[in-house]
Amino acid sequence: MTSEHTAMPGTTNLAGQIKESVSKKVVLVALEQPRQVVHCRGPEEVAVTFAIALANYPPSVMRLPFCVVLLDVSGLDTESETTGRRARRALNRVTSVIRGALRDGDIIVRYGQKRFALLLLGADEQASGKICQRIKEAIHRYFFIDIRWREPITLEFALTEHDPDSGNDISELIFSNERNIRLAKSLGDGAIVTRTEAQDAFLSHRNFVFHLGDWLDSELLTEEIDD
Repeated sequence: MTSEHTAMPGTTNLAGQIKESVSKKVVLVALEQPRQVVHCRGPEEVAVTFAIALANYPPSVMRLPFCVVLLDVSGLDTESETTGRRARRALNRVTSVIRGALRDGDIIVRYGQKRFALLLLGADEQASGKICQRIKEAIHRYFFIDIRWREPITLEFALTEHDPDSGNDISELIFSNERNIRLAKSLGDGAIVTRTEAQDAFLSHRNFVFHLGDWLDSELLTEEIDD
C-alpha cells in the first residue's frame, strides 16, 4: 500500500498484509459481504463498524497512519415527487463510483440519505486528500462525460488523520468530521477540508459569532459582559 509518508520501522510488512487481506476479511464487516455497502443509521454505528474492521488486525495497526473521511453528496433531490426516483438511482450509482475509486482494503459505509464515511488504512492526510480528489474526478467523469448527466452533483469532504501519539480513537475522528463538514459545505465547490484547516477556520471567528461545537477563544470565557 503506497503512501506519501515515510513508514515507521516494522510497519511496512503490516501495511502490505492489510492491503492483501482486508478484502478477504470482509471489507464491510457488518454485512460480511465484501461487494456491498454497509448502511448505518448514524455516526455511532459508523464508529462501531470501523472498530470491528480494525479489530481484524493486531494492535500494531494503530501505529500506521490512517484517515477517516466524511463525504457529503448534494444536488440530488431524493424526496422530489417528480425526480426523486431518478435521483435515488443516481445516488446508488454514486455509491458504486466511489467504491470503484477506492483502493483495495479501504472501507466505505453509507449512512443517512447522502453521506458516506471512509476508513483509509495506511493513508496519511496528504494521501487521503489525493484519494478524495480521485473520487471527485471519477464522479465527474462518469456523470458529466460518460452519461451526460444534466443536474448538479457536488461532493464535500472532511478528513481527519489518526495520530498514534494523541490517543484519539475512531469515534473522535468521526465526530470531528461531523463538525468539520459544515465548513466544507459552506465553502462548496467540492471542498476537501482537513481537521487542521477546520480548526484554524473556527478559531478565526469573531468572539460573538460561533456555532455549537466550535473551539471558543479563552478570552471569551473570561471577558466581562456589559449589561
